[in-house]
Amino acid sequence: MCGIAGIFNPPGRSLPLNLIKRVSNTIKHRGDDDEGICFIDSVNDSFSSFSCDDSDPEIKSLLPNQDNFEGYFDICLIHRRFSIIDLSVNGHQPFLDSEKKFAICFNGEIYNYIEVKEELEGKGIKFNTSSDTEVFLEAFKFWGVNCFEKLNGFWSVALYDLTKKTLVLSRDRLGKKPLYWSKIDHTIYFASEIKALLEIPGINNAKSVNEEMLWHWTVDGLRDTANKTFFSNINSLPQGSYIVVTEKFPAGVVKYWEPPVKRLKDSEISEEEAAKKIKEILIDAVKIRLRSDVPLCVELSGGMDSSTLVAIASIVSNKKIKTFTVRFPEKEWDEEPFARSVAQRYNTEYIVIENPVTDFWSGIKEFTYLEEEPYHSPNLNSNQATWGAMRYMGIKVSLNGAAGDELFAGYGNYYLNAQLENVANLKLGDFFKNLNWTENESRIKSFLHPFIYLAEKKAGFNLLLASKYRESSKDFLKVSKKGDYIRELSLTSMLRKELTDTKIPYWLSSGDKGYMGLPLEVRAPFLDYRLVDFVSTLPYNYLVKNGWQKWILRKAVEDILPADVVWRKRKMGFPFPFNTFYDNNKAIFQHIVDKMDNPFLELKQKNTFVKDWRIISFILWYEYFFNNNIQLFEQISQMNQKSKMQSGFVPGYLKYYTDK
Repeated sequence: MCGIAGIFNPPGRSLPLNLIKRVSNTIKHRGDDDEGICFIDSVNDSFSSFSCDDSDPEIKSLLPNQDNFEGYFDICLIHRRFSIIDLSVNGHQPFLDSEKKFAICFNGEIYNYIEVKEELEGKGIKFNTSSDTEVFLEAFKFWGVNCFEKLNGFWSVALYDLTKKTLVLSRDRLGKKPLYWSKIDHTIYFASEIKALLEIPGINNAKSVNEEMLWHWTVDGLRDTANKTFFSNINSLPQGSYIVVTEKFPAGVVKYWEPPVKRLKDSEISEEEAAKKIKEILIDAVKIRLRSDVPLCVELSGGMDSSTLVAIASIVSNKKIKTFTVRFPEKEWDEEPFARSVAQRYNTEYIVIENPVTDFWSGIKEFTYLEEEPYHSPNLNSNQATWGAMRYMGIKVSLNGAAGDELFAGYGNYYLNAQLENVANLKLGDFFKNLNWTENESRIKSFLHPFIYLAEKKAGFNLLLASKYRESSKDFLKVSKKGDYIRELSLTSMLRKELTDTKIPYWLSSGDKGYMGLPLEVRAPFLDYRLVDFVSTLPYNYLVKNGWQKWILRKAVEDILPADVVWRKRKMGFPFPFNTFYDNNKAIFQHIVDKMDNPFLELKQKNTFVKDWRIISFILWYEYFFNNNIQLFEQISQMNQKSKMQSGFVPGYLKYYTDK
């Protein structure tokens, strides 16, 4: 888990060293255990590795400082390390092979590195370290770009082959680790975070608002779609892809993985077979994610997904599992009693964090800089406070149940799509059995809902993901229409689109900014590609069945969890009382709107969006990154009624970027 950045220049051009330092310093919060840099001269076939100001002391004794570099390079690789596997300097990056013919600059974790290493050793390859980084590089040397299909984990990576003079960039299958890029003339820049690219004057001076993203964010509630960002000249490398970088970049992107398109029929796999296979995959997914050379825990919310991970981790581990649970004061949101029953059943080291109270506004300038794009809720800061409490107690790696709902159709809005697909496929038996829906909806309403929906569609209504934003946005958004996001009708198509283009890309991107702002490594077993591949092929009616969502997952784990956890009807989740938050901060919300200078919003219509956090977040983002209105953020801090909190764990982004 780290931060990376790099530059690919046409031969004959170079960049000032102080600029490279600035790029590196913007991602310091992602890992301050070590810093490294490698200059590559592709013309004369040479690597030059250097230590940096924040390098490990031992690395400083082994490598010259980058300030002493004199010469030519056309490729630069930059690395910030958050040490998780092989904590020694053997894991220093950029990492070169023993013959100094290949280099890797890697952000992520390869969970199956032990198995891949054993396979390569069987082919005669020798290793000098115990790091997953060396395994990644040797896999690339042996299999080339086919190595990505061998690896189970998450990554954004730059690999250089001196023998072929090729630079390869890649992201993991689901895109858990970001890799942003921008191009000026023929020079290509890439980094783990947008802010690193904005240190390049040519990129910063040319930045503008991506109006298409603004439209979809405001109107449809979408971000991170089509590999685009809110900055028109900065994009993402697609998930599950690689590219051999040339001056024609981004032409040449190759997708090495896509989730399955076709689902099986009921007759092709039984529920028993499906449940058994899910459990088998989950067991191995958790097992390999318990590999760590630093303290590790499992986040235990009390819901079925996190409880499943705790149960499996306790079964497969030879150590006592440490779990963290948040207790909320509101009984309607508090799942702690359910979490406690799981913790007691598996005798975990059970730690309860009382509802983490955050002083959101005191750090709003730094948090805006950290997130670097508008975000859906101040709840992101609350999530980060929970992770910060875990870091304060020594944890550096956490497993959580992220993506269980998106994979197994756990959210309430998926029910309608399941029923629509039942109607389309004439599965009337499944349709009527689902009328006993576990949500509080009458059987009559459950019966009529899909037919009313289809009638509206036939009548020409737009079926939008977030239609509640549409009418008001026509008035206050000064951006021409950029098209509508049309809601998918079938559960199959909806789940796939959310996995590849809408919900999951946003959650992964915003989540990465939050936990790497500490930093903390968060592992998500439900995003193991083997599980995604398998569940994506299951009959859709195994996901929503007999009125129960996530039916097949419940069947898979019902023997290892308390019944009141598996078959609990009411879904809770991580609450954020936005209305209360707004009522307590009306003056700040009003001040933000009154002081904005934003060409995309109609100030005369401010009463229609002053309470809309998506718009407020966009305003704050624009004031920071385009207007450089630091005064506004200082005024917000002064208006804040709470005193700035300094106790407990101080996130890296607050330690290093208070002057930003």
